Amino acid sequence: QKRMATNESKVAIVTGANSGIGLEVTKLLASSGFIVVMACRSLDRANQAVAAMQNETTSLKSSGSFVLMQLDLSDYDSVRKFVSEFLAKFSRLDVLINNAGYAEEFSRQQRNLNSKGHEMTIATNHLGHFLLTKLLLQTLKDTASRHGAARVLIVSSDYHTYTFRVKPLDFDDLFMEKPGAYSGSQAYKNSKAMNILHCRKLARMLEGTGVYVNALHPGFIPTTGFFRGCMRCFFICCFSGFCCCCRITRTPQEAAGHMFNIAAGVPPYEDKSGLYFYDGRSKPTSAETSLLANEDLLWEWSEAVTS
Repeated sequence: QKRMATNESKVAIVTGANSGIGLEVTKLLASSGFIVVMACRSLDRANQAVAAMQNETTSLKSSGSFVLMQLDLSDYDSVRKFVSEFLAKFSRLDVLINNAGYAEEFSRQQRNLNSKGHEMTIATNHLGHFLLTKLLLQTLKDTASRHGAARVLIVSSDYHTYTFRVKPLDFDDLFMEKPGAYSGSQAYKNSKAMNILHCRKLARMLEGTGVYVNALHPGFIPTTGFFRGCMRCFFICCFSGFCCCCRITRTPQEAAGHMFNIAAGVPPYEDKSGLYFYDGRSKPTSAETSLLANEDLLWEWSEAVTS
């Protein structure tokens, strides 16, 4: 199969692009002329999202375009298949947005496992994206060399800083197999800390290559991810009302606007790398995500378990 000619059009991959902030940033990328590869677990839902987008506005029909590709981040064979099919179609990758996320009920005490026996939240939120990014690194570097820059944006969460009923990363038990180590909230918090460590390790590795890597907290968005998977309905209603009054929550459109600016390198983000953003501004992260040793430990472990 001949590769798509993309000399004129930039190419972006967005994981979890069929809903929420992934869908909204997909719209922005396509409207600005990108070919957007919507990497989704469900192609049916992705097709429905594309149909809705194209009915919503004619600007998407005349600028960028969409390519739907199946990707289950919890399945490492699916990740490898996705990358193989992507590289058969495209010769460049300008933007990779690792957006897709998974969360269990925070009170859950029993681990849910993928086909490899790995805890599902860690497998989906970190390991699948780790493998995806690793397999696409050479294409990102080649694109930066030929076209000036390429960018990776990893969607994390401020939940990585929380300490209520959660503990720091245990590098001897990252799948939380020890008695009493697992809860849904612990798994989610750990996965978001891993996202930041992954970002910072990549930024160090890619310094000077023209590939820029950043992480982002999109804000607490009641219609997606964190709220949808992890909170009881009553708590959602109460907490969402409080957050809206205090401007803690964000709409998917607001979050996607910040994501687009960083991922597309809109000034002043064109040369930023290794940073963690919220509302367009960089901010500090937790102590455990600021240690170089933890970056290296996580990278070595991630390579071992996805090999």
